[in-house]
Amino acid sequence: MFSFIKKLAQGNREYIKFDKAVLKESGKDFANPGRGWYRIYTFRLENMDYNEPDWLYYDDNETLALVLIDISAYSSKNIDSAALEFFSYILGKFKEKGKEIILRIVYDTEGKGMAKEPSLFSQVTIHMQQLGGIIKEHAGSIFLYQGLFIGSWGEMHTSKFLSGDKLKILYANWKQATENSVKITLRTPVQARIVTGSTSNNENIGIFDDAIFASPTHLGTFTDLEKELGFIQKTSEKIPCGGEAVAGEALPSPDETIKLLRDMNISYLNCIHDKKILDYWKEQPLEGYGNLYSYISMHLGYRITVKDIKLYKHGNAGNICIKIIMENSGFSCIYYETVLKLAIEGPDGNIYKKELPFDAGKLKAGSRTEAVFEHTGNIKKGSRLYVELIRKQDRKHIQFDNEGSTEKVFLGTFQ
Repeated sequence: MFSFIKKLAQGNREYIKFDKAVLKESGKDFANPGRGWYRIYTFRLENMDYNEPDWLYYDDNETLALVLIDISAYSSKNIDSAALEFFSYILGKFKEKGKEIILRIVYDTEGKGMAKEPSLFSQVTIHMQQLGGIIKEHAGSIFLYQGLFIGSWGEMHTSKFLSGDKLKILYANWKQATENSVKITLRTPVQARIVTGSTSNNENIGIFDDAIFASPTHLGTFTDLEKELGFIQKTSEKIPCGGEAVAGEALPSPDETIKLLRDMNISYLNCIHDKKILDYWKEQPLEGYGNLYSYISMHLGYRITVKDIKLYKHGNAGNICIKIIMENSGFSCIYYETVLKLAIEGPDGNIYKKELPFDAGKLKAGSRTEAVFEHTGNIKKGSRLYVELIRKQDRKHIQFDNEGSTEKVFLGTFQ
């Protein structure tokens, strides 16, 4: 049906009397789900302070939060039931605060991975089994998971357990413990290829990069960045890519900065670290956006704009073929299924809504698409036409990058 209507609309003359709205970009940042800046919230699991999540600072403009769980107190023993309950409480609390969780479980927060990790590899797999079921229970509020517990800061370097065989065991154990219910990202493309045993990464493991711009290899994230970009772009079609920007010896120009973030399809970045490069971005003027930091803030993840609308007669019963043209100017796609809704507000104030056969979730960065569909029946003169975009899994609205847009975009009035 969709393809039939699209074909029918091509080449037809736009003729319906419709006072089309002026569709301009807003020039604003939006707190849309599954994208943007995040900050880190660290919890030591043995402390079990149930008041702690309530006195922490939360920014209403940040939809993401990196929840770092330090389990170093249990490096030589199993996690007790009280601590497991506290872990579940923490995850539930961030959902209550309206944050999607970037989750990382670690043995080290001081850069001492070798010393803080368990002596026995089997203890890591036991901890993974203990925590995996709880992670599955909260999967709906976990944006993605980072790492496999090991290494300094959980970043999968400086660890006793980095051999290919051990990484494969950890990954298999992770999948079994969580029943593959959460998107997972590893530190390097090499590690992703090792655990899947495939150069194509057919299990859809993503990459997190906590050293973006720090060096030509991003401090060992890549053996060769240019050669690995294709791998990153492939994985980031399904799994969000992001992490931390770190100042290296030379700070890249605004054009170089934007190009790399776009090439890597970056969806999320730390808003606190590294202060040197974040301040540098704020000092770089950029026409139309104020500065480079504002541009990056607006384009992390997706940024969907309604560019145009066209209406055509369809059939003899007053049916209308509607074509809405949308563009994603962000660094990446939405990743989740979406629902596009058409709203018609009649001159009497009554509102009719209809879900449309279109999913914007995979609309690639820098691309345009046409949502073409049929509305059956006449529309009264003076009726106002709107469109809204909703993430299917939790019914959260996605704000369009259109002037005057909040949860819907005004498209025009029938004459």
